[in-house]
Amino acid sequence: MDGDEESMPDAIRDRKDTADCSLGDWKSLHDECRKLFRVERFEDAIKCFTLILKTCPDAPLMVRDHRAATYIKVGDLTAALRDGRKMIQEAEQDCMGYLRTGRILKLMGQQNQAMKIYKLGIDKIPWTVPDRKLLRIQHARLVYKKRNDPLRALPLELIEMTLKYLDFTEVVQLRQVSKSWQQFIDTFPNLWSHLDFSNARRPMALSTVRKYVDRSKGKVTRVSLGRFVLREQKVPHYIASHCQELQELRVPEGYVPQSVFNAAPYASKLKTLIVTSQSRIASWRVMQVLSLCPNLETAKFSTVTPSGWRFNEHINSPLLNLRSLTMKSSLRNPRRSHPQDQTIIPLNEFICRMPNLRELSLSQWAMEKVDPFPVQYFSTSQTLETLIMRGCHVYAPPGPFLPSSLRYLDMERCTSENASPMEWNAPPTELVWLSIAGMVVIPLDTFIKWLEPNKGKLRYIDASGIPDNRHYWKALGEMGFLAGVEELKFNSSELSDKTIVALSTKLPVLKKLHLKHTMITGVGLKAVVTKLQGTLEFLDLDGCNRMGFDAVEWARNKGIKVSFTFADVKKRRRRTLEDY
Repeated sequence: MDGDEESMPDAIRDRKDTADCSLGDWKSLHDECRKLFRVERFEDAIKCFTLILKTCPDAPLMVRDHRAATYIKVGDLTAALRDGRKMIQEAEQDCMGYLRTGRILKLMGQQNQAMKIYKLGIDKIPWTVPDRKLLRIQHARLVYKKRNDPLRALPLELIEMTLKYLDFTEVVQLRQVSKSWQQFIDTFPNLWSHLDFSNARRPMALSTVRKYVDRSKGKVTRVSLGRFVLREQKVPHYIASHCQELQELRVPEGYVPQSVFNAAPYASKLKTLIVTSQSRIASWRVMQVLSLCPNLETAKFSTVTPSGWRFNEHINSPLLNLRSLTMKSSLRNPRRSHPQDQTIIPLNEFICRMPNLRELSLSQWAMEKVDPFPVQYFSTSQTLETLIMRGCHVYAPPGPFLPSSLRYLDMERCTSENASPMEWNAPPTELVWLSIAGMVVIPLDTFIKWLEPNKGKLRYIDASGIPDNRHYWKALGEMGFLAGVEELKFNSSELSDKTIVALSTKLPVLKKLHLKHTMITGVGLKAVVTKLQGTLEFLDLDGCNRMGFDAVEWARNKGIKVSFTFADVKKRRRRTLEDY
């Protein structure tokens, strides 16, 4: 007997020449083999496992699995793979062979073959077998590893450029992909420069906001507060005091707390403040905010409650940096809904304290009377370029009222005390954008006086809701006042085919024509398109119930983009051409 046989246990040497073994015999031999494996006598263990497989035909699959594991220890992966495949052949519905074979193939670097073995086991083994879940886990891991992680495959500079196009919500969702992605994204403070909590679905505590601010390393420049964030009164103060580079603050729907205004002095670099339409703010509070933020360039208050202005109490020095101011009154009728001393807005006071204002938007207010303030300050302003007075009531002062520097003027639904606002105002000389929608009838001579200084300069006119007057617009066109108009709106007006066709001959450069909710027919549409062919690009015919679908299709075939929908009362939606 050689040295190897002398080193083997007595139980194995006594049964080496035995032709067969019973159930108890192979169990005792198996225990001896496992002892050899634990003491790292792998060669002897292989011989022992081989002896069991030769002498015990009924030995379970576990014996071959253990021999394959022993082959792996000695580095004979080919022999181990042979045992693994034999296990699959002997028991197709047992997970043991698939798991062992897949592991061996992974050690051999054959990831694709291992994936196929796991997939074969998943298909062969019934779903009721508990160990089938192990095959699915191993298969999923291989599939995930096979995918290229973009954070590892792409250059760092390209990843940073791509992440800059994501908004705040998308960056937060991206952190949830994996722990490595979370750690990687947190290394870019610039990704957290804009904190948008407006889409929050649950209340956010101060500790959560503090984490986002810390990730930015003090580089937060824009913050949009949410209605759930506003429940925490300390949040605005914390953001203003810890975000020294804060330049834009948005206050969404909900009650505007006192803490927002108490935090304003800490935001020394704040340039933009937007309070949405769902947040009410008193007019005297507007003055307080403007005085506490001297570096503001844009301020927008969508729902202002008239309660007095208190200029002298809050604004002592001029606001030299303010360029744009938007205020919309919460009252529907500025003349009847509230005492006049509170609804009247003093334009001169605004201009005196905001000398560099370029855009002023006022909706549903009453302009100042002649008695309290002279009007020369407002009319002589050289910086104001945009003035929006929608739904306002103007008390007519003597002499010039509007600044000559205006380029954009919106007087939609604007009224006056005794006459049309255009009858007493001296016209600006640099107008390119004019809206007179919803106004009363303007005398032709008055309108001509307005358009004369701006002849050939106007590019946009909105005359929606005005009565039909074919000779009125024909006269304006013949005088050349509409020669430079590129976009014209007649929405919700009583214009007929004759008026629109006659007017179209006087618009040589018209590109966009809005005729929403008018009485134009298909015959009129074809005539307009024929006369404007070569310049017209867009037609808005929504709600034109006298229009036929064939005329719309004819216009589209001419290369014109046409919008044509109207309300479907039965289905409560808008019907389009595709519905027919």
